[in-house]
Amino acid sequence: MPEDFLEHSWARLRKACEAVHEMEPVEESYERLYKCVEDLCAFKVSDVVYERLRALLREVRLVVFRFHWLFAVVCLFVVIGRLKG
Repeated sequence: MPEDFLEHSWARLRKACEAVHEMEPVEESYERLYKCVEDLCAFKVSDVVYERLRALLREVRLVVFRFHWLFAVVCLFVVIGRLKG
């Protein structure tokens, strides 16, 4: 495996995952991303990629949770404002 292959491949996959999460177009084709994952598995680093994906999904869930919490607080303030007004 080339020296920077894992890091370079992970950066590509992370960028694609973030684009999907943000509902933006993915720059690379899904075929190229699939080939990237296939190569990572062939080099037997799938466990590393799996753990990084899990960590990324935890980050995404935290961001979504914070957004939902903030949205709920804003809605509560709007309701209280209308009740007082």
